[in-house]
Amino acid sequence: MYSLAQCTALNNIRESVEYFCRGSNGSFKPPCWDTEVRERKIDYNGDESTHALPIVLEELKPCLPSPGLAGSVLAASLAAPHVCDWLENPDKFLLPKDQWPTTVPKATVQVTSDQEYYSIIQYLRELGIVEFIDYADIFEVDGTKVLNGLFPEG
Repeated sequence: MYSLAQCTALNNIRESVEYFCRGSNGSFKPPCWDTEVRERKIDYNGDESTHALPIVLEELKPCLPSPGLAGSVLAASLAAPHVCDWLENPDKFLLPKDQWPTTVPKATVQVTSDQEYYSIIQYLRELGIVEFIDYADIFEVDGTKVLNGLFPEG
C-alpha cells in the first residue's frame, strides 16, 4: 500500500512525535487531526484562511477611495492576449453542458442584513466602483441565475 520511502517517512514522523510527547511530561495533548483538518481552510496561495466575517459598510468605507477618485478600466485593455480571449469570449471556455453540476452552486453574502447589502452596493455605485447591469444579462443555467457572492456573473 505504501512505498518503502513513505513507510520510512511515516515511521520517522511517528518516532519524532512520540519523542516530543515523552518530553512534555504529559502536559502536551496532541490535537485531534480530523477536527483540525475539518476546521481549517486553505486559500489559493496555500495560506490558512479564517471564517468570513460580515461586510459592514462603515468598516469598508475607510478602505475605499474618496468620491470621484475611483475609476474603472476595461480588464482586456491591460491583459495578455490569451487572457483577453477569456475576458471577451467567456462562452468559449465553458465546460460542455453535460459536465455542469446538476444544481447551480449558491454563494453566500456575508452581510448583517439585506439593508446593509443594499447600502454597500449603492455606496460602491456612487463611488463609480460598480455599475448595475440588466437582470436579463446575468448568466443563467436552466432558468437559475449564477451569482457569485456580492455580485452576479454577467
